[in-house]
Amino acid sequence: LFYTYQSEPKRPAQDAEVDFSTVPLASNFDHRSMVVEYQAIDPMCNSGIVKNKNLMIANQPQSNHNGGDLAFGLDGMLYIAFGDGGNSGDRGFGHGLHGNGRDNSNPLGAILRVDPLGNNSANGKYGIPNDNPFVGGADPGVDEIFAYGFRNPFRMSFDANTGDLYVGDVGQNEVEEVNLVTSGGNYGWNWQEGSVFYYDTNSTGRYISDTAPPGLPGDLINPQAQYSHEGGSLQSVIGGFVYRGSQVPLLAGRYVFGDFIKRLFYLDGSQQVKEFQGAGIVDFVTGFGQDSDKELYVVSRVDSGIIDTGGKLQKIMTPGGTYTPPDDSGESAQCPPPPPQPPGEDNCYSIQASNDAVVAFCL
Repeated sequence: LFYTYQSEPKRPAQDAEVDFSTVPLASNFDHRSMVVEYQAIDPMCNSGIVKNKNLMIANQPQSNHNGGDLAFGLDGMLYIAFGDGGNSGDRGFGHGLHGNGRDNSNPLGAILRVDPLGNNSANGKYGIPNDNPFVGGADPGVDEIFAYGFRNPFRMSFDANTGDLYVGDVGQNEVEEVNLVTSGGNYGWNWQEGSVFYYDTNSTGRYISDTAPPGLPGDLINPQAQYSHEGGSLQSVIGGFVYRGSQVPLLAGRYVFGDFIKRLFYLDGSQQVKEFQGAGIVDFVTGFGQDSDKELYVVSRVDSGIIDTGGKLQKIMTPGGTYTPPDDSGESAQCPPPPPQPPGEDNCYSIQASNDAVVAFCL
């Protein structure tokens, strides 16, 4: 089994399947976020892939701030990152009176935690762990929520040794943050951007303020680390991983992450943001990966816009190091032809190219 987070057009045929919405179904909302379960027909090779079910469907008011990352924790649960639904300041259509990030009665602006093999959810397609923070308590928060108060948690990961959850939450205009996320935590958006208040005290249009907004809760959790857009070309934090490999000893135990505008960072022993020097990143950073040896990779793209002409996967190495691929998992690249499937968008097949690369092709 494996899981995807998909941004898809709204389809009237799926209206009855929608699990969460901050907008009326008949309104002009932008699209839907879907968490989907797929299965390999033969798990020992690059076989055909079939869709099992939609675990979860949520309406999205605007096109941006989708979050969208998925990660399995050391507890075996599936964690799902939802952005606040779009728009500047978490305001406007589909954002309620004060914003979705503040509101734990809907899943937008939150990290969810579910059991994909369970069935006690309202739709019966996944399970809700009974130790989730808002299960059975006085707080009316959505039972699936693990933590909330996020703007756009675009990338997240678990420390392979400790199980700690790190989230890179993209800021509004001035502050980017890295959060160490705990159960039931409120991470501040849109009361705060980073550790500073998000409040336009003089109607200037600039919301970063030293003045606290009225009604500020006392339980907001500040970021583990943050950086501002001042003093350089910076735009959006791209969350990474705590390094637990062996080939770059200087990074041992350090959280490695980046910024979309071609920058790589790590947190030092005091949780201060430090930048890689001479890292060789010339493209726009979009994500990080970790292999079976816990070595880290940077995913980047050539262009900054919606249309892209290419990308790279680069390994983080010591200067002058030699690339050594990780051991394979015993999976064969060859596979008998899958059984015939009826045409449809949910059927996928593997295709081996002339350079031996294998990709999934979905009809």
